Formats: sequence, structure tokens, C-alpha cells
Amino acid sequence: MADFFLHHSSNNNEVATVIAEDTQSARKRLKSVHKGLLRKTDWTRHPGLKRIVGSVHFAEKSDEPLLQYADAFAFAFRRILSGHKYSEELYSAMGPADKFP
Repeated sequence: MADFFLHHSSNNNEVATVIAEDTQSARKRLKSVHKGLLRKTDWTRHPGLKRIVGSVHFAEKSDEPLLQYADAFAFAFRRILSGHKYSEELYSAMGPADKFP
């Protein structure tokens, strides 16, 4: 989805890289999927990555603030979807409410 967004919503020279939490399972799965998408293998109908460049980078959550933010956002979003109390306040604390679904 990030590649799609960059391709359709940004200027032509904008690219991105993937940073993931450094866990054994994530490392194995993401490297495999990323290589497949770069090669446009037969097992996928995805047109291949155009704006995600380089290899997947792995980092400890404590060293990468964006991973911490992604976890906090996912937690808040999950609480909204499951109808938990005070979830709207948590979700809106992440940024302007009109920027989120």
C-alpha cells in the first residue's frame, strides 16, 4: 500500500524504504516477500515495487521512533475497531482527527 500511495500521490522522484522491527519471524518473512515483489515473481499478481527501494531494514523498536509510533497507532486503531472505552481520545491524540479515517 505504501508503494501504491507513493506512486499515485507523490511527486515522481519520491522513494521510500521499509523499516521493520527486528524479530526473527519478521526478518524471514519480510525479506522473502520483498525480494519476490522486487522480482515480480509468478506467485503474485502485484505489479512489483516501483517506489520502495533497497532492502528491508531491521531495527530494534527502542532505536526507531517510527516503529514505536506505528505500534501506538495500531493499538489505538484496534481499540476503535473493537469499540473500547476512551479509544477516540487515544486515536485523536495521534494527530488531527480529519487526517484519519
